[in-house]
Amino acid sequence: MRTTIRHKDLDMTPALSEYIEKKLVSSVARFVAASGGDLPILDIEVGRGTHHHHKGIVFYAAAHLTVGRLVLRAEEYARDVREACDEVRKSLEREWLGEKGRATALARRRGRRVKAETRLDPAAQFARRGRIREEGE
Repeated sequence: MRTTIRHKDLDMTPALSEYIEKKLVSSVARFVAASGGDLPILDIEVGRGTHHHHKGIVFYAAAHLTVGRLVLRAEEYARDVREACDEVRKSLEREWLGEKGRATALARRRGRRVKAETRLDPAAQFARRGRIREEGE
């Protein structure tokens, strides 16, 4: 997986970089690896959302995941950069599972439509009614 980490108005310490790699990149790689296919691209941006606020929700983390034609984006704000990274990871997992469920639902819907279109006319069906008798009774 190709990963890009950018920072804006924030000192990227080795500890923060390691935390992002450990918590965000490795978990995203784990649930994307099961899909196979194209090379996933993960772009992460962390930083301060505002210059004039010094406390409160001032940090943000954003992730942009591209796998083939599928593009997922998550952005979260929090009091700490690490909290924002954790929330982004949860948001990406939620979106990924939603897309997996969507693909399954669309496949089932297509199957139901094909079945309905190929169904015989009720007058042409051979249906047995009543009790089925054994031979010789």
